Amino acid sequence: MSIIHEQSIMTVKHPLVDLLVVGGGTAGIVGAKLATGFGVRTVLVEHARTGGDCLWTGCVPSKTLLSAAEHAATLRAPTGAPSE
Repeated sequence: MSIIHEQSIMTVKHPLVDLLVVGGGTAGIVGAKLATGFGVRTVLVEHARTGGDCLWTGCVPSKTLLSAAEHAATLRAPTGAPSE
C-alpha cells in the first residue's frame, strides 16, 4: 500500500476497505450489508453490542412478548383458537 500526498490531502492508492461504518445499530447494519451487496469492502465498528435499541429494548423484545402471549392464549382456549 502506498500513500500519495496531493494538495495536502492524504489518499491511499490501494485501500484495504472502501467504507467504514461507525455504529452497529439498525441503520449501521443495514448500510453495511447493502454496501457489501454492491461489492464495497466494508468494515463495521461498534463500541458495545450490535443491534441498537430496537433489538435489545424496543421492537424485537416487545414483539416476542406479544407473540408468546398470543401463543399461550391459543393453548388455553378450548377450541385452540385465539381468544379475543
